Formats: sequence, structure tokens, C-alpha cells
Amino acid sequence: MPAMTSIVERLERLRRRARLVLLSERSAVLLAVAIGAAMGWVALDALLRFPATLRFVALVVGVIAIASAIARWWWPAARFRPSLPTLALRVERQRPDLAGRLASGVEFAQRPAPGVLEKRVVESTERLAGDDPFTGVIRRDRLRRALVGCGAALVAVAAIAAFQPEFAAIGAKRLFAPWSSAEWPARTLVQSLMEGVTHLPRGRAVLLRAEAVRGDPASMRPFVRYRTTRQGVAGPWRDAALARQHGEVFERPLEVDADSIEFRFGTSDAMTDAATIHFVRPPAIERATLRAEPPAYASAVQAPSETELGPGTDARATLAAPLLAGSRVELDFAFNRELPVPRPDDDSRREWLRRTFGGDLPESTQVEAPNALSDRVTLRFEASDDLDLPIELRDEHGIVGDDGARYRLAVSPDRPPAASITDPAADEIVLPSAALAVTAEARDDLSIDEIGVRVEKVGGEVRDTMERRRGESARLSTTVTPEQFGAGPGDTLLVSAIATDDFEQDGVRREPTISPPRRIRVVSEEEFTRQIRTQLAAIRHSAIRAEATQREIIASTAPSEPAEPGEQTDPNAAADGDGANADPDRANADATAPKPSAEELARRQARVSDRIQGMSAAIESLQSRARAGGLERDAMNEILRQSQDLLENAASRSAQASTQLAERGTTPEAAESQEAVRAELEDLVRLLDRDEDAWVATRRIERLREQIEGLLEETRRTGERTVGRDLERLSAEERVAIDRLASRDRSVADEARETMEELRDRAARLAEADRARAAGMQEAARRGEERQIARRVEQAAEATALNQPTNAEQALREAAETAQSMMDAIRDDRRSRVEELRRRLAGLEQSIQGLVTQAQTALSALREAAPTASAASDLAPVSEGVVSLDRNIGAVTDEARSGGGTERVARVLERAGERSAASAGLLRADPPRVPEGDEALDRSRGLLVDALEAVREQRRNTEQQQADAKRRELAAALRTLSERQAGLRTASEPLEGAKSADRRRLVEGRRLSVEQSLIRTAVNNLKSENEELASSDLFVSALARLDGWMVRSESSLSSLSVTKWTLEEQSLSAETLAMMGQALADASASDDPFAEAAGAAAGGAEAGGEGAQAGRRPPAIPPVAELKLLRESQAQLARRTRMADEGGLTAAERQTRLRELTQLQQELLDQGEAWMERMRQMSPGGTAEGADAK
Repeated sequence: MPAMTSIVERLERLRRRARLVLLSERSAVLLAVAIGAAMGWVALDALLRFPATLRFVALVVGVIAIASAIARWWWPAARFRPSLPTLALRVERQRPDLAGRLASGVEFAQRPAPGVLEKRVVESTERLAGDDPFTGVIRRDRLRRALVGCGAALVAVAAIAAFQPEFAAIGAKRLFAPWSSAEWPARTLVQSLMEGVTHLPRGRAVLLRAEAVRGDPASMRPFVRYRTTRQGVAGPWRDAALARQHGEVFERPLEVDADSIEFRFGTSDAMTDAATIHFVRPPAIERATLRAEPPAYASAVQAPSETELGPGTDARATLAAPLLAGSRVELDFAFNRELPVPRPDDDSRREWLRRTFGGDLPESTQVEAPNALSDRVTLRFEASDDLDLPIELRDEHGIVGDDGARYRLAVSPDRPPAASITDPAADEIVLPSAALAVTAEARDDLSIDEIGVRVEKVGGEVRDTMERRRGESARLSTTVTPEQFGAGPGDTLLVSAIATDDFEQDGVRREPTISPPRRIRVVSEEEFTRQIRTQLAAIRHSAIRAEATQREIIASTAPSEPAEPGEQTDPNAAADGDGANADPDRANADATAPKPSAEELARRQARVSDRIQGMSAAIESLQSRARAGGLERDAMNEILRQSQDLLENAASRSAQASTQLAERGTTPEAAESQEAVRAELEDLVRLLDRDEDAWVATRRIERLREQIEGLLEETRRTGERTVGRDLERLSAEERVAIDRLASRDRSVADEARETMEELRDRAARLAEADRARAAGMQEAARRGEERQIARRVEQAAEATALNQPTNAEQALREAAETAQSMMDAIRDDRRSRVEELRRRLAGLEQSIQGLVTQAQTALSALREAAPTASAASDLAPVSEGVVSLDRNIGAVTDEARSGGGTERVARVLERAGERSAASAGLLRADPPRVPEGDEALDRSRGLLVDALEAVREQRRNTEQQQADAKRRELAAALRTLSERQAGLRTASEPLEGAKSADRRRLVEGRRLSVEQSLIRTAVNNLKSENEELASSDLFVSALARLDGWMVRSESSLSSLSVTKWTLEEQSLSAETLAMMGQALADASASDDPFAEAAGAAAGGAEAGGEGAQAGRRPPAIPPVAELKLLRESQAQLARRTRMADEGGLTAAERQTRLRELTQLQQELLDQGEAWMERMRQMSPGGTAEGADAK
């Protein structure tokens, strides 16, 4: 119906709106629920980190739930289409005024032909409904709530997406694509620290390391998941917990024996990506070979070498023998596998070399390798410094060898040779005439080339003596005489050793090595003697202190218990007379004093021995200085020898006393040894005192002579200016000079008188101690007084005051000659004293020999009579014989004490007399004390034997002293003749090749011929006057050669036919004379290694009985002098042979010269063999054999 059409349309619109509202509501609810569920799930997933499977199941369940909700809840809403009457009924509930009408009207209106009533209802309904759209029927509050919820969900999603897009994206992926690898940002996350590690050395533990980048490291439990692959087969996955080390770092060491390992680090929240590490063998050296070639200059003494150095981990890696600097070295390394080696043009090659072999390699090191990857490398370089090569092999993966290979190559530079002067060992003070033995030594690490001695006179010439020597060490001995360099007192010679070696660099040899010099100071004999005497004075003070100490020890060694009255506790008591009974109170008092133990006494005695040894060493040093310094004064040498002799005996007896005290305590034998030590020290003090007196006297005369000679020279100079003029014509200055000179003359005259008085005073003091020396002083004083030396100097003063210089010079010259005569008297006294001592020793030897025989006879008689003797009368003949022996010993003792030089013998005789007197007293006792008497007599005989040996030894020393003095005189004479011959040779040089028609040269030749004749005559006189020369075949042969050369030289000079051979023979003559003089001057009994054999032979001769009591006198020419002459003669022959070979001789001349040299060589050979035979015969064994052969 038309009237209901608008209502129906309005209801249809309402139905559409209602379906839309319902569908919107359910869609919003469904969407809000889905979004909320998704957000809740994502939140739970972010919290719980669901695995992908659970997330996939949840996605499926969610999809099914949504589909089910759509089908069962949303789809009905989409199909919502209520009937219009139903809607009308709902409108009626909204509008009560339409109740019962609207639904009916709508239904009536839908009928095709409604009735009237129905129309009326429809019309009234339409009228009541008006224009109402009926929208109030639809409830929109639920829609609004749904839309608010949905909007809130959408806003939340939008906010999350806007502010946490990563979170939103991960949540969406994990929600809607659970199969994807999307992961939530981990709360605990580790990061692998193994990035970049693709290869590691096999056989080592693998340290897998990770670092915590998120979360608390203290509460984290990271792990590693790994599996290994061996020969292409992968193993199972394993998990291993990581251990925290420091900070955020976690580690896990794994022992892996595989080809590779695959691993991932993880926590409860996340895992890292998988990584793989491959294992390879670490690089190592299998062997190394060193080849070294020395520098060219050293090739003669050092050969190329090849040495296996091994892998660098054992002892072979350190080169045993150092390389010589400059050697060309090749080091060949063999590796266990191929390693990368930069090419020569690669800039990293130098850095690779430094990193692989260390930084010690020279910059010029060359590297040779076959390929870029090679298992062999060769290094070539020149060694200059020590090399320490810590090897660090690195392969292409950066793996470094871990075997610790290290090679050490010591490089020894060719150091300059070391040179030193070994003799003298320190600076020396010598006389101008000294023949100082100089020994230079040199050492080199390869070889010495030349060694020499440089002598430089300060402010003067420098002279080098060089000889070629090969070897690591060399030694050169020579003799330096200051006179050769014109050095006198006050000059200094610097003696250095010079050495060169073969070192060469760039064709240039280095400078010779020169040692620090020995300073040889040349002094006058006075200064030299003064220094020696200063040291002797110090030794004297030491001897006084040692003697006082010995006296204290002797006092401490005395018996601790007093002797009972009438009892003799020691054989000495009988001889002394008073013995221990002289002062019993004192003896008892001493007995109560504490006595040192035997051990303490032995220690104190040992300290005395040490002091004596020190003094003996000081004396020996002074003797060496005297010999080296050229001091030939017999007096000083004799004082030193006697001092050394006394100290040697004191040391021997002191050692005996120490041993006796230590082993047997305070015995009479120990006391006797101690007393002997004290006596020897006392004699030493007296000897030095006497020598001091003699030296002061000698020095006083020398000083007087020097003053007179000084006055003479000054008078001569003054007279040259004033002679022939009266005093009035002299200037004031000249008169002052004359007055001053006259005053000095008078002062010297007073000095001469005081000298005379002092000589007589000192002679009086020495009269008892040393009669011979006192006689010498008396003789010097007598000569000075008889020749009026003081008056002569006064006359010179008077003549000088009157300006009569000629008279003054004459007076002073006579005074100087007198002073020299006084000096000669002192010096001549030395010879007379030695000769007198020798005669006294010969007489003492005979006397003591008779005492020994007498003592032996008495001892034999006592032992024959002792068994049957019961009373003193039974032994009367024996005791009388002992008393006679005692008297004879006393007489010989007085004889020994009557002159100086035999004090030790006198002391031994005194002790022998004490024992013989004690024996006589013991045998006369009633009843006789035979055992004690026998012991005392036997001891007396033993002491007599000791005295006899002491006399013989002193006699040998005296004769040796005489022989040494004569030898020195002979050496000085030969040196003087050598200098004359050398001067003759120099003067003959201009005459070589001169013609006899040259009258001036002819006269000069004849003059030189006369000089040559005089030299030859002097040599022959030496031979005839010194029978010692004739006793030596070697010296006789040398003199014969000299005579032949001089005869030919004399003839050539006389006829003016001087040739180069004449000059050569003159040089040989001078050289031979010098050789003979030097051989004699250098020979010393103390330095003669054959002296002991000669002494043993002499001792054997003396032991033969009275017929041999004179002994065998020492040869005037010691065997060592003959040996030195033989050596120098052989060296001279070698030089002559070289000269003959290089002298440009004709064949005939050369043949003649070689024949002569061959004959001389055979002669030297025969003489050498004869000398060796004499040495064998002089040895103890050889003497016996020689006697048997005779």
C-alpha cells in the first residue's frame, strides 16, 4: 500500500543498518580479539622465546580459531536479515504508541490485497509513525565498545611499530612466519672472538673464545657447540660449557686431533653463526747447515768449515768455535714444508727477513729460495758481530712455529795482537852499564807476524828490533844496555813490545800493537846503591823485630819445673856451670807463671817463619834488581848473598822448630833449633850494621872525591878567564868568584880531615867484628894522611886566592888522585878479605875434619868400655879423650870467631863443645851416667859433622864468589875490546878499495893496523892471564877464530888491501868479543841450571875423604856461559851462511866460503856434544859412571 511504503522502506533501511552495525561490531571484536591474542602471544614469545615448532602450532591454532570464529560468529552477522515484522516488533518496544500496530501494519501492508480494517490499521500506523526513521531501535553502544577496543588494539600495534619497529618486525615474523630465522633480541648474547681464525697448528690445544655483549656475565652460562672432521668424516655435535676468564671473556680449551672443527657459541637466548677452523702442521726447521770461509788474509791459518747446526733446539744450535769477523757465511735452512718467501723485488722482503730470523742479520744479507713457496732458504752474509737468530717461521695462514728454534753464532773479531814486556816485570832502575835482559811476548787470536822490542830514550832516538815469528804466541828476548843509547844518570828509557799480525782490510794493514812501556830509569851507582841500602835498612828492622819475637818464644819454651839441687836437667848445664841452680827462687817463680801450650808455641814459631820468608823474598828481589841494574860491586853482591844465606838457614831451622814443637812439644831439640834461628837473625843484623858502616865510609870518600873533582873543573874554568893577570887587574865579579872558590877549597879541606877521622873511628868499631874491613878503612885513612889530601886542597885554596890557577889545578889533581887511591884501598880490601876468608875456611876444614875423627874415636872407645864400666875410674881414659876433644873444639871455635864470615860455623862448634863438655861431666860422675854421656858425645860428633858441611859449603860459595868476580872482570875487558874493535871497523870503512899510492890513506891504514895489533895482543894477554879461558874448549875455539880474523885484518890494513871481506871479519871480531863478554856477564851461579849438577859432583868429591877435602872448585866459566856462547856462535854461523848465499860471490869464492862454514859447523857440533858429555859426567849418576870408566 502506498501509505505503508515509506514505513517499509524505513524498516528495510533499519534492517540494513542493523546488519551493518552487527557486522561492524563483530568484525571489530574479532579484530580486537585477534590483535590482542597476537600481541599477547608475541609478548609471551618475547618473554619465553618459544621455539619455532611451538610458534608454528600456535599459528595454526590461531588461524583455526579465527576461521571458526568467522564461521560461527562473524558469518551469521554477515547473513543477518531479520523480517520486517520482526523489526517492527522491536520498533514497537521502542515506541509504545505503535505497539500492536506497526508490526500488524507492516504485515498487512505486505499482503497483496489488505482489507479495509487492515488498511485502517495501516493508515493509523503510518499516521502514528510519522517520519520517524526508527534508528533508535539499533543499539550502538556495543559497536562503540567494539570499535574502541579494536581502535585501541590498532593504536597499540601502530605505536609498537612506530617506536619499536625491530621488535614489531621480529614479532610479526616470529608470529606469522615461525619457520623464518627471526629471533628476538637476546637478553644474553655472546660474540665469537675467533673471527678471522681459519687455520691453527695441529697438535696444540684449541682455545675457543667468546665475549659477552649482552647480559650479566656473572650469571650467564654460555656454551660452545662443536663437531670435528677427520679424513672427511664429520663427528657428532657436542656442547661444552665456556669458562669465564676476565671481564666479559669466556674460553674453552679443547684437545683436538682432527683436520678441522666446526663450532657455534650460544646462550640460553641466542646462538652465533657456525665457523670452521682447519688444522695444519706448524712450520719448523728440520736442519740447518753453516758454511764459513775465512777472510783471504787468514786463509793460510784457518781453513773453510762446514757445521751442522741441527733444528735449532739442541746444543748444536750454538756454534762451538766462534767465527772470524769478516768470514763469508752461508746458512742453509731446510723446513718441514713449503713456506712463503717474498720475492727479491718485494718491499716486504727486508721485514720478512727481520721477523723470521731476528734483527741481528747484517743489512747486506742475501736470501736465496727456489720459489715463492719453498721448503729451503739460504742466507749469505759477511760475519761482523755476534749473531742471535731467534727463528719465527710463519706460513701463509699466519701460523708461527712453536719449537723455539734459536741459533747463536759467536763472531770473534780479529783483535790486534796483545803485546807485553814480561821481563822486567815492572819499571826498573839501572846503571848506565847495565845489560838489562828484556823479554817481549805477544799473542794473537790467529797468528803473530812480527814481534819486536822498541827502546826509546826520552827526548832522544827510538830503536826497534823486529823479528818475524809465526804462531799464536811469540817471544823475543834481547838485551838493552843504556850506554848503547847514550843514556846516562838522569835519563829514562821506555821499553815497549811491538807486535803485528796478518790482519788486512781493504788492502790496508793495521798499525802495530805497542805495549805500555816499562820505564827504565838510569841512575848513578851512588843512587842505585842508596836505594838498595834503604831497603836493606828496612830488612834490618824486620830482622830485629823477628829476633825479639824469637827471643820471647825461647823464653816461653824454657822448662816449667825447676831443677832439683845438684841435678842437671840438660847437658848444657854441665857446660854452663851454673845451670838451673844459679837462681832457684827465680826458677820457682818462673815455674808458677802460665806457659803457652806447644800448639801455641808452634803457631808463634810459624809466624816467625813467615817473617823470615818475607825477608828472604825481599833479599832475592834486591839481588834480581842488582843483577838487572848492572851493579857489579862485589861488596854489595856479597852482602846480599850473605844475607840470603843467613835467612835461608834461619827459615830452615825455624821450620824444624815449628815441626818439633807441633809433634813433640818443648824438647831440647826444639830449643836448639829456636836458638839457631835467633843466632842467624842476630848475625843478619850485625852483618847489615857492618855493611852500613863500610858503605858510609865508602860513600864519604866518594863524595870527597866528587867534591875535589868539581873544584878542579871549576878552577880550570875560572883560570881560563883569569890566568896571567894580577889580582888588582881582576874585575870585582872575578875577585868574588875567586874568593868563593877559595872558600869552597878550604871547606873541602876540612871535609877531608873529618873523613880521615871518621875512617879511623869506624875502623876501630869494626876491628873485632870484621878485621879485614877495618884494615881496609885503616889503609884508606893512611893513604889520605900520608899523601896529605887535606893539605893539598888547602894549597889549592891558597893558590886560588892568589889567582894561580895552574898551581891550584896541580894541587887538586893530586888530591883527586889521593881520593881515588883511598877508594882503591877500600875496594882492594874486598879481594883480600875474600882471599883471607878462603884460606881460613881451608884451615878450618882441616881442623874440623880432625875433630870429627877424634870424636868418632872417643865415641868408639866409650862404647867398647861401657859394658864393663861400673865406676868413673873405669872410664878415665875415655873421659880424658872427651876432655881433650872439648879443649880442641874450644880452640877451633876461637879460630872460627877470630875473623868475620864464619860465625855460623863458630855457633855450631860452640854447641858441639857444649855437648862434649856435658859428656865429659856425665862420664866423670860417680857412678858414671854412661847412656846420657854416650848420647851427648854422639850429638857432639853430629854437630861437628854439621860444622864440617857448613865450612865446605861456605868454601864453595867463597870460591864461586871469586870466580864470579873474575868472570865479571873478564866480561868487562871483553866488552871494552869489542867496542875498540867496532871503532876500528868503522874507521876502516873509508879504506875499502883504496889504492896503495894514496899516501894519506896508507898512513891511516898502517895506524889502524897497529891498533888491530894492539887489540889482538890484548886478547892474547887475556887468554894467557886467565887460565879459565884456556879451560873452555868453546872459548878457546872462539879465540882462535878471533886471532885468524885479526891477523888477516892487520895484514890487509897494513898493505891497504881492505875489502868487504876484511870489513866483514872485523865485524865478526867485534861481534864475537861482544858475544863472549855477554855470555860471561849473563852467566850467574844462581841462574845456572847446571850449577846444581856441578855442586852435586863437587859434593861427591868432597865426601870422598881427606884426599878430596879441597873439593872441586867451581869453574870460572859456568856451563851456562858456554851454552850461551855456543848458541850465539850458531846464530852467527847462520847469518854468515845467508850472507854467503846472498853476497854475490863467484863460484870459487862461494865454494871456499861454504867449505869454511861447513868446517866451522862441524866444529860447533863437536863442541856441543862434548859439552853435553861434560854435563852428564857432572850429574850425580854421571860422576859415578865416569869414575868407573876411569
